[in-house]
Amino acid sequence: AAFDRICPMKKGDRFIDAKKQRILAALLSTPTKEAAGKAAGVSVKTINRCLQDAEFSAAYKHAAAG
Repeated sequence: AAFDRICPMKKGDRFIDAKKQRILAALLSTPTKEAAGKAAGVSVKTINRCLQDAEFSAAYKHAAAG
């Protein structure tokens, strides 16, 4: 719910999927990528791949700035 207020799920005509929503929420609420990975149930490698994705990266930057 709080995540919905921080970062809209829709970017243009594309949506950030549920897995990426979990990763984004974890990145915003934990101090490290390792902690975020544990919280989201994914590896740090997966987090790094998401951060390289332009759509995800833009959503992360928007949410982190807000």
